[in-house]
Amino acid sequence: MASRRKRPRYDEKERYNAIECVSDDDEVVVHDISDTGFYTSSYTVPMPQPPVFHEVPNDLKTPATTEEDPDIGVAEADGIGDVEVDPEVGASKEDHGEQTQRQKLLEAYMEKLDQASFILMHREAHAMINRPCSCHRAGHLCLVRCLDCDQAPLLCPECWTDMHRYQPLHWAHVWDTSRGYFKRQDISTFGYRIVIGHPGHEPCTNGTDGPLNIIDVNGIHATRVRYCRCEGPPDKWKLLLQNGFFPGSVKDPQTAFTTRVLRHYQIINLQSKMPIYQYMKVLRRLTDNVFTGNVPEVVKQFTLVMRLWSLMEAKRRAGHLHNMDSLFPCRNPNSLVVYCPCCPEREVNLDPEWKDTPNHLMHLHQSRFTIDGNYQANHILKKGAKTDTYLWRDNGYFENADDYDRLCGFKEPDKTEKSVCGHLGALNKQNRAKFKNTDISGIVNVQCDHIFVLASGNLKLGERYIAVDRVVARALHHRQFGDGEEQPPITLSYDAMCSYCVNLPARWDVTHPELKHLLRHMRFVIPICHCRNHIDSCEPLYLYVYKDGVGWFPAETAEMYWPILNATGAACRQMNLGPREEGINMSHGDWNWRKVVGISHQLYKDLNERKAIYIEKRDHFAALCRIFASKVKVWNSMDRSPQVINRQNVQSVYMHSSEKGPTLHSLVDEMKRSREEVQTPLGNSRIGAVASYLLKGLDIHLEQEEVSRLARKYRDRPWEDLKGLLAKRAKLQSNLEKFREHQEQILPGIFDELHTAVCEPEEERLCLPSDFSAEERYLLKLSALATKEVKLLRARLDLMVHALRVVVRIYSAAILRKIDDSRGQVQNTRSNQDIASIREERDQLIQNYASLRERLRRLEPKDMQRWPELTVADTYRKPTEQRRVPGMTRVHEGSLWKLPTQSQGRKGNKDAMPVGSIRGDMVMLEGSAQHVEGEDGEPFCDVESFNYSEPTWNPENKRGKKKINEEVIEAESDEGITVKDDGWIWNPGQLQRMTGAEMKDWEETSDRVQWFRAEAEFERAREEVEIKHAEFARCIRFFACMRDKWTTCAEQSAFPGHAAYAREHSDIYDALRQDAEAKFSRCSIPMLRTVPSGKTLADQVIAYRAQEEKYFDFDRQVGRPLFQDPTMHGTPEGFRDYREDVDS
Repeated sequence: MASRRKRPRYDEKERYNAIECVSDDDEVVVHDISDTGFYTSSYTVPMPQPPVFHEVPNDLKTPATTEEDPDIGVAEADGIGDVEVDPEVGASKEDHGEQTQRQKLLEAYMEKLDQASFILMHREAHAMINRPCSCHRAGHLCLVRCLDCDQAPLLCPECWTDMHRYQPLHWAHVWDTSRGYFKRQDISTFGYRIVIGHPGHEPCTNGTDGPLNIIDVNGIHATRVRYCRCEGPPDKWKLLLQNGFFPGSVKDPQTAFTTRVLRHYQIINLQSKMPIYQYMKVLRRLTDNVFTGNVPEVVKQFTLVMRLWSLMEAKRRAGHLHNMDSLFPCRNPNSLVVYCPCCPEREVNLDPEWKDTPNHLMHLHQSRFTIDGNYQANHILKKGAKTDTYLWRDNGYFENADDYDRLCGFKEPDKTEKSVCGHLGALNKQNRAKFKNTDISGIVNVQCDHIFVLASGNLKLGERYIAVDRVVARALHHRQFGDGEEQPPITLSYDAMCSYCVNLPARWDVTHPELKHLLRHMRFVIPICHCRNHIDSCEPLYLYVYKDGVGWFPAETAEMYWPILNATGAACRQMNLGPREEGINMSHGDWNWRKVVGISHQLYKDLNERKAIYIEKRDHFAALCRIFASKVKVWNSMDRSPQVINRQNVQSVYMHSSEKGPTLHSLVDEMKRSREEVQTPLGNSRIGAVASYLLKGLDIHLEQEEVSRLARKYRDRPWEDLKGLLAKRAKLQSNLEKFREHQEQILPGIFDELHTAVCEPEEERLCLPSDFSAEERYLLKLSALATKEVKLLRARLDLMVHALRVVVRIYSAAILRKIDDSRGQVQNTRSNQDIASIREERDQLIQNYASLRERLRRLEPKDMQRWPELTVADTYRKPTEQRRVPGMTRVHEGSLWKLPTQSQGRKGNKDAMPVGSIRGDMVMLEGSAQHVEGEDGEPFCDVESFNYSEPTWNPENKRGKKKINEEVIEAESDEGITVKDDGWIWNPGQLQRMTGAEMKDWEETSDRVQWFRAEAEFERAREEVEIKHAEFARCIRFFACMRDKWTTCAEQSAFPGHAAYAREHSDIYDALRQDAEAKFSRCSIPMLRTVPSGKTLADQVIAYRAQEEKYFDFDRQVGRPLFQDPTMHGTPEGFRDYREDVDS
């Protein structure tokens, strides 16, 4: 079995149209790239049966590499990893004094090290030296051995020569009888001549002998060859090539390189970026590691040959020797670029029916490109750098240097181009000392979102827009669409896009008039990480998440190739310009080819990941729609398009406007009002003494929890003031005594019969139905009361969730306000204290929620799914006043924002609970309660009939909270109670306060921004799932097309070698196609994978979207304005109405 790391089998059952995604045991993966990084295992495709390797024992497996590579990335350490971690305690074995596998293996080898050294030293001689050779010829002694052959016997010189006639570049180790050791020699020392061109490799009687330096992977051989003259004077250059040797010159070559060493260095250079000089140094040392200076120096010849070899390999791969250009009329003639299988390409992988796609679904066929500059791939200014010819001419990733310089105006005086966003340094680096002594300051790349390099161009003294234009134009020319033809949309990303795209039409009028028609199909975005360096108005205009039809496009993938290019740039920095650009071309081509091989797995991982993100975003957005059910219809009618005001300011529903924001103290004041003003929801109607008893019992239970927390705090910190605890305990004792009196009226004698032991008031048993087991409730006839308590507990939990949301919202904003408003030690200390009080209130609410939830669990365990456990992590809420930051996509809001409340309840749902706050002190302002019959026939309050608004509370009211609470419970009047706002309890100091109306407006804006941002994330995630299905389909069509093209080349080839090469590549692409189809079938949504005859993918997407709308309680397309992107050039059609597409 092949030695490759396997992933355990897992069943990933996703709530996604009942799709079950299963990753098989034998699935071997390659590489995954997302907004966060690289994931890796190994990769295979269903090629013909590979060679069989034995499984490496676990103790000999090496850790996976962490190089950023398209087919190798970060993998879990296996075998002899550096540190083994105990999953039980999270500590490494080294912390417990245990040995790791690496240490055990090293100790085992250290015990055998002397023995191993002895065995290897024993091989310096041979037991058969000077004994008769196995050929039994007289005088033939065993004196020569070959270490390049495995387990080769010791032979006489004649037998050794005969055995190496077809391996003449193995070194002969000849025993020196006089000196007593082996000497390494070339085969020519035995009088043998390597036969070049004669049939059967037999010595040619008419041959011409001559010296030749042959370079192979085991060293440099100064040997002798014999050229065949049977057919006339030998053409040495041709004869050498026919026999697998690449001559160093055309006329009378004196040096030749085996194709084996050329291939060997090419792979080493592409993988490790080893320069030619270092590689030749290695070969010279392999030849003689002592007198290395005596070995011929062939760096110049090898450099020339490698340039030619690389160009030949690129042409072979591109099919130039098979006239492949005639089969791809829409590509640039003689192009050596490796194309992306997923990006739309006309007559290759683009859906023939793509033009029938509605405008709002054109993202299914869009191309997404990134632009970025790299200043590590610069070039040192040197004399004669331009003397070397650029062999790739205009066929590679770089444009012809002379045309590029002329069109970019590099020879003209530099004109500084400044960006409006002052933090952008790339455009303002002109004339800086960092570019001193360089004639090329770096390169700019255009890549697709699958990280395929499309085009490159040199930069001089910063990123001039005209130079960037040339590279973008070259990338667009690779997939030709004529003027007047309908174009798929293009999304272009650049870190300076806010300045770059403004004058793009004017520049292209002069430099690229043939491409100007593409501008009306272009969208412009700024990468999410770079957007943080821009002014605030750039975010709603250029951030991908706020643009309809762009998909999930963070656009930071341009940076992922730079580690590879940085190493290439360092190796090419001091080359002449021609070899430098050829080296970068080879790096681009190799990267792209490895991406082609691993693209199906990348799509497989991306689609699975995007589906999971989509489900999370969909469910979160649906939960917010239920929470804000009374507001979503109004919000939905608002325009999502950013509005540019006076060409400077931008207004967007995704951001807070410039209205007055709350200060830290006003936030704390609002939290206090919210806590003290809220009263019980079961008021304004006589509900009987039973309801009052239960409600008071729950209030006292929360008081007990508060006193218990204070008691624990005092035990842990005895230096704290005991006065507060004693006062709270005394108040609790008083309330508890009054509660017992009320309890005696409802349940006479029950407390005395339980014989409760003497204890602190916070430890007393309240004797509510939830304090008893089911059997005890039956015996004590408390079943009816238990039913009432279940309803009260549900209502109280609902109120607590609502209050917790208010506190969390204020806590999140308070931290940001501290950063913005607090200056100096005094203000920061005060702010920290205020934030700590908010955090304490939040934690108290969580604990109260857990306590009441436990009571509900004893009475109604089935409700636990509706009211899950709540932790601090579940209360996380993305700050709406803060701009989006990288990684926010993968940070999900806590489950607090998914818990049900009354505002989420649908009509007819009797379990729906009112929205309010805690402590049973909510004031009902409007509406009336309706009397309904409970299970035991006694009147009980229907909580669904209440209509609540924001509560208020005035501490100056002589009746007090308790009196109001009792009156609300027992009053029969329909009139509500209106009280004044609470006063400011702290000294306001220097910070400005907000009125109640201003605070309410701010909260409304905060909720609206949260809802719109969640909607944007949901829609971009949905678009990305649809895009990945389209990309998978294009990838499969691309491989099928390439398979057919190579098959055609094989059929049309007149030479057997050409036909064999074409058939091999046809099978490669067919294997890649099969692998892509298998992965697509495992991870796709059936409705989007299988397109019925007569239908298009867009039709399936419309049907799928209609199916997904069941998660929302309102028609999201009714009254929704069409999105208009103000950064687009031209007058694109607006997105069609969703329902029109469904009807059609």
